[in-house]
Order: sequence, then structure tokens, then C-alpha cells
Amino acid sequence: MSAWLSVGLPALSASVAVLEADTVLVGQWLVSRPLVVGPLVGWLAGDPVLGAGLGALVEVFCLEELPVGSVMPPNGAVAAATAVLLSAGPSGIPPALSLPVGLALGALHGRVEARVRSWRAALTARALEAVVTEGVVPWRRLWARSVGVHLAATALFVYAAVALLGPTLDRALTWLPGSVSPGLERVWQAAPFLALGSLLQRLSR
Repeated sequence: MSAWLSVGLPALSASVAVLEADTVLVGQWLVSRPLVVGPLVGWLAGDPVLGAGLGALVEVFCLEELPVGSVMPPNGAVAAATAVLLSAGPSGIPPALSLPVGLALGALHGRVEARVRSWRAALTARALEAVVTEGVVPWRRLWARSVGVHLAATALFVYAAVALLGPTLDRALTWLPGSVSPGLERVWQAAPFLALGSLLQRLSR
């Protein structure tokens, strides 16, 4: 577990942050989609099949959710990555539980990203100040700060969420009645139908 917390999870969290930056900051090559993040993180964590399954489900749940103006939808990349890491990591959380937890973490990350965006907006004033004082805008420095803070915030969020929730959920499962595990398995089997139902309901609007 110590190697996981000191080496494995930090490296994976940083990798997730790099992939997630594709959402709005770098490239926009769609590598931040859960359908891509899930199997990639699963492969890095040693279970690409599980990663592909969770990524596909998160993709369907988040397919229509797009950032518009100041509205920050659940972050599909973070949702898929945290779900995969909770299940494929040492805690081995059942996918039926890690999926809703991951979706909740993706929604929570939206609030973190909103804070980061507010901070980033302040860089505009610094760009104007540089024009006045230096006669030129330091684009590289401002871009590096903007991207760097976003990467750091996402990596720390993923690391903290998985490091704290993994052992907590693992212990909680041992305290619950034995009937919970079969119930979670039935939820996992029904997850594709729940995801499709959610997508159809949103598209019908």
C-alpha cells in the first residue's frame, strides 16, 4: 500500500491530469473522453478490461454534458479515472460502487475547476498590466501558470479522492451485511441499462 500511495497513485494521478487537460486547455483531441481515459487508466493500473467497462459507462452518463459559459458539468475524465483507480487499486472497490462514487467525484471536480477558472480569469489583468509596463504580453509565462495550476489541481484532487476513499469504502464494505455484495452485483449488471435510460431521457428534452 505504501508503494501505491508514494509512487503508483501519484504517477497515475499526474497522468489523469494530463489527459484531462485536453478538455479545455491543451489540444482538444478527445483523449479526455471517459471512453479513452477509462481503458488507458485501467491499462496503467493493470486492468484494461475493467477500465474499458467503467469508461464506457461513464461516457454514456456524461455524453451530453458540455461546459457552457460558467456552467461546469460533471467531469467525465475525472469520474472515469477515479472509478477505475478505486476498483483496480489495492482497495479493490466493486465496480458497482466505484461507478456512482466516480460520477459524484466528477461532479465535485466541476466545483474545483470553477474555482481554477476564476483564478485564471485574473491572469487577464496581469496581461494588461504587462502591456502597460513592459509593452509585451508574456504569453508563455501566463500559459504555463494557467495550465500548471489546472494540472496540479486535478492531480491533487484525483490523488486525495482515491487515497482517502479507497480504504474508507473498503472498510465500510466489511461492516455492511452480507446481502450488500449480491445487491451491488445486480446494480453493476443493470448499469448499462441505467446509463442508456439516463442518456435517452436527456436527449428527449
